[in-house]
Amino acid sequence: MQYLMGNQTIAQRMFHHDPGVLLYAPLRTTIYEDARGVTRFSFDQPSAQFASFGDPEIAAVGVDLDRKVAALLAHLGVPVPERLVPAGATR
Repeated sequence: MQYLMGNQTIAQRMFHHDPGVLLYAPLRTTIYEDARGVTRFSFDQPSAQFASFGDPEIAAVGVDLDRKVAALLAHLGVPVPERLVPAGATR
């Protein structure tokens, strides 16, 4: 199952720099059961997607979205991938 996850205000912060950000905003996520019966939540890392535009303003929003996804995962009590936590940040 695919879900869209986002906030129009955050998307607007990037859109005026490059309308192409709508390729990745809102974030597309999937929740599925793998072959072993384990439930999985998958998504593309926001900072990697938005850094591809080569605009520091857009890239900064991507890093902020990494933090927001990390906070959501922590709130749900599931492991937070290290790549979502900025270097030097506490978990």
